[in-house]
Amino acid sequence: ASESFRYFIMSAGGNDFIGGGALFNLLRWRDEGDGQDPTTHLNMSWLQISLDILRSGYQEIADDVRRISNGRTKMLVNTYDYPIPRPNGVWLGKPLVRRGYNLQTDKALIARILKCLIDSFYTTLTQVRHITIVDVRNTVKSGQWTDELHPKGKGAEAVARKFKAAMGVT
Repeated sequence: ASESFRYFIMSAGGNDFIGGGALFNLLRWRDEGDGQDPTTHLNMSWLQISLDILRSGYQEIADDVRRISNGRTKMLVNTYDYPIPRPNGVWLGKPLVRRGYNLQTDKALIARILKCLIDSFYTTLTQVRHITIVDVRNTVKSGQWTDELHPKGKGAEAVARKFKAAMGVT
């Protein structure tokens, strides 16, 4: 409300959207899908409900930021990069294995499923008014992850550069 903030940066939803129990609920059992098309491996109605909830929450915050700042504060939100599941990983690995996926032999299928989810999240963000999307897909490289969803070191620096670019800062 002080109107002194040029940017409101928000990174949220990833843990809620595909983390832990959320991913387990989004996935169908491995043998229910066709082994190729990621949408046959996802509970698409649950996915749509999840995305609708996220879109509504983002929109509420974006509207608040715009209203409180009289439109002076720009809201920046990021997509998520395409994550890499880890054996025993709490966010992705364990839920995938619990649903019957093999992290090695299903590696390509799992990558397609996760790409579908992250791209769906991006599409949902495009439906939120009064935000600037910082697209960080294909930003964090292998070995630059703290865990399955969060970058570290060089990966975090690469994400920060994208935010700086969105703010016009070099």
